[in-house]
Amino acid sequence: MAVITPFRALRPKPELAAQVAAPPYDVVSLEEARQQAKGNPYSFLRIGRAELELDDNLDPYSPAVYEHGAKNLQQLIQRGVLTQEARPMFGVYRQKWGAHEQTGLVALASVEEYDQGRIKKHEFTRPVKENDRVQLIQTHESQSGPVLLFFRQRPKVAQWFEGVTSRQPDVQFVAPDTVEHTVWSVRDDAQINDIIEAFRDIPALYIADGHHRSAAASRVRAARRASEKSNTPRPEDGFLAVIFPNDQLQILPYNRVVKDLHGHTPAQLRQAIAAQFELQ
Repeated sequence: MAVITPFRALRPKPELAAQVAAPPYDVVSLEEARQQAKGNPYSFLRIGRAELELDDNLDPYSPAVYEHGAKNLQQLIQRGVLTQEARPMFGVYRQKWGAHEQTGLVALASVEEYDQGRIKKHEFTRPVKENDRVQLIQTHESQSGPVLLFFRQRPKVAQWFEGVTSRQPDVQFVAPDTVEHTVWSVRDDAQINDIIEAFRDIPALYIADGHHRSAAASRVRAARRASEKSNTPRPEDGFLAVIFPNDQLQILPYNRVVKDLHGHTPAQLRQAIAAQFELQ
């Protein structure tokens, strides 16, 4: 059974969504982040990559970086650029580039299900990156980077998505990288309950991307429960996720470049790689 929960989203004004939207923190270099945020005071990179506004010599994992990002987040809230929903809701989020499109559910996934192994992992995590995400959640008092999950498509879920996306979206824009982003809000109680029930028939969710973010959410929940000695349901019982059906996902190449062969020939390098991996 996959447990999903609606939540009170903090979201940009529709007319400012294109300016707020930014790529994930870990897919752009510091210089790229600065270039993308240049001239745009609303860019979320000023929150997720707050070091772009600070001294180059500052450690990106310094408390000052997280605190600066938290300050920028609060400024966007105070200016009304970001506002919080009055009551819990779901979102439906579509990405479209070229001929491909994928539509997912924006929801809170269950940390307890993650801890119990019902949300499946396929990667190990690095402590330094886990610690980074823990510090960000704790200092910002928010989860801003969704975990990318997927599930085996079910007809009932597909039908629900069709119903939501048949109406006018709340937000729609094309980003500089030509990806079209479209968002629908789901506030109707009947629709909320319908998708919660539909996901109860799904035995497991799978992490496609976001192992460090989900691990960090688990650690934050465990620490807060231990300090408060309470099992009362709290916001940190869930982690922000976008959940896509498996039949819409597209796997793209993620290429690496070897700059130095350390005295080996290309043939020797291929031989060493083939000893540990499947080489094609």
